[in-house]
Amino acid sequence: MNRLVLVLTLALLSAGTAAAQVPADEVSEARAALEAGDLAAAVQRVEPWRERGDLPPAARAVIGAVDLELGQPSRALERLAPLADDPAADAFVLTAAGRAALALGQLERAGAYLERAVKLAPRSPAVRALGLLRGRQGRTVEAFQHLRPWALTHPEDYEARLAAALCAVELGRVPDAGKLLEGLSDDDPKVALLRGKWLFLSGDPRAAIELLRPRLAHAPPPLARDLRSVLAECYLRIGESEQAIEVLAGHVAGDPWLGLFLGRAYYQAGRLDEAAATLAPVAAGLDAGDETLAARGQSGLAGAVFLEYGRVLLTNGDAAGGLPYLERASKLRPDDRQVWQSLGQALVTVGRREEGMAALERFRQLVENEGSDLEIHEASDAAAEDPTGERVRQALKRFQRGEREKALAMLREEQKLAPEDLRPWLREVQLLLMMERHEVAAQAAAALVERFPQEPDVHYILGVAESANRHLEDAERAFRRALELAPGHTAALNDLAVILISQGRRDEARTLLQRVLALRPDDEMAKKNLERLEAAMAGG
Repeated sequence: MNRLVLVLTLALLSAGTAAAQVPADEVSEARAALEAGDLAAAVQRVEPWRERGDLPPAARAVIGAVDLELGQPSRALERLAPLADDPAADAFVLTAAGRAALALGQLERAGAYLERAVKLAPRSPAVRALGLLRGRQGRTVEAFQHLRPWALTHPEDYEARLAAALCAVELGRVPDAGKLLEGLSDDDPKVALLRGKWLFLSGDPRAAIELLRPRLAHAPPPLARDLRSVLAECYLRIGESEQAIEVLAGHVAGDPWLGLFLGRAYYQAGRLDEAAATLAPVAAGLDAGDETLAARGQSGLAGAVFLEYGRVLLTNGDAAGGLPYLERASKLRPDDRQVWQSLGQALVTVGRREEGMAALERFRQLVENEGSDLEIHEASDAAAEDPTGERVRQALKRFQRGEREKALAMLREEQKLAPEDLRPWLREVQLLLMMERHEVAAQAAAALVERFPQEPDVHYILGVAESANRHLEDAERAFRRALELAPGHTAALNDLAVILISQGRRDEARTLLQRVLALRPDDEMAKKNLERLEAAMAGG
């Protein structure tokens, strides 16, 4: 009798478990409906499941995602979190959990889930969600890194497109901003504002003024503030300081950026007392330690304000009053030549001549490194047209000045901003080789081959790195692949010939060097290598 009871009990438990299961095809259909944006169909599918007990993880994930779309993020996260915390969670679960956490203001948790989702599915909606989150956190480079490719492949996604354009503007990436704004209507005040900023960055402040000034009178407060900021910069750029004052006066209370622009406008207009009176409370509001300013994200603002206020006081005959602000500015903006010029003048004026001359020498060095005002203007134009190219050039300048790690950091940041552009990637490997970090250079070059398999220069730089490591077979393989892709790649022909010479394979080496000279008769290296090779072959 006991045996019969046990058998019946097991049978009932088995039947209950089977009843709780949801067919895999139903789960797939509900998930597909949800991903297609058909919330009604997804809801219709999942509602009968809610009464069941032991649902499979895939069904619980879909229910959680539906709850999120129904505006119930708390209930959604309650279901999704145990699934997302599993190291084996898929991108669907992680994305839904991340969005639910984001809706609840749990930003760090949301970021952790979405980062994992993006690694698993780098073209999924997780990319969009993570980009918007990073933008909300003020992490503009990371936001742009995610939002730009998403917006370009999903141009109908208006919110993501505007967010990507905002990032592009903030980063000064003029071509990207223009492409993202292309075709959008200026009837949307947000689009008009971004286009005005883009016009300013493109070197056309008058067009930006023409677009934005008529909108100022009827703009709501948050938009009016941004319009005033852009208009002030435009007027200051073209030397119309009185117009900038008209736009800003009476509207700067509690806004340090607008206060900075108004102080700058008064200074440009020669109204020094008003400039000082405007900047004094702004500077006082930023009177904190450098670490505190950095934690608040105000280091750049504080450096600009201290420079401006210090210059105003110096010009107005109060060098002693301006000196502390200029000294603070020199710590916050150590590469700003205006800071060192004004600081040097203030130090000399108060009788600290030796220190003043040292500051002026620093100013002279910066001018020498950066070039004349005309050269800086030309570089600014170049950056507007080709931000990646200018960034790579600036990194090389830093490297040449001995700032090697900063140069590498600049290149790596640019790789995030323009991942499809080969130049920052190649330059990083070249700089690593110049630093004799050969193993790291070879690893970076090998990763490049995975990213850009059809680029001959990538295979060539891998060959150079492998040669530096004395891995000659690997180097030869890389050079030959470069030549398969670009038979006229003279650098690969030259370097492959050198390897062959070292291995006694003289006939092929001579053929390669002759090919180089047929392509570039003035190639001195190839000439010398061929001369030495033929002399050696003649001598036996």
